[in-house]
Amino acid sequence: MEYKNAVLDDKALQEGLNGINPKFGDFCTRVAGEAWGLPLIDQKTKALITIAIDVVNQDHVGPGNPFGAHVNMAMQQGATREEIEELLV
Repeated sequence: MEYKNAVLDDKALQEGLNGINPKFGDFCTRVAGEAWGLPLIDQKTKALITIAIDVVNQDHVGPGNPFGAHVNMAMQQGATREEIEELLV
């Protein structure tokens, strides 16, 4: 199911963030939800951008790297495996 807002509409994502820490989860949901709600860039493109950012920052993230969650988010927004593979090449 494609979301209108990949952050605010994904209750499982919000629960996961709140599981880390409720204040952290609330902060992430509010800030990312606002950014993902901006209209000019579609949700699929935003999700693909997050994957690219994860790859660039992989040496700086440490435990809890959100790469897998962002791949799932991109696929939920309609990205294909082939698009994600091309992005990573």
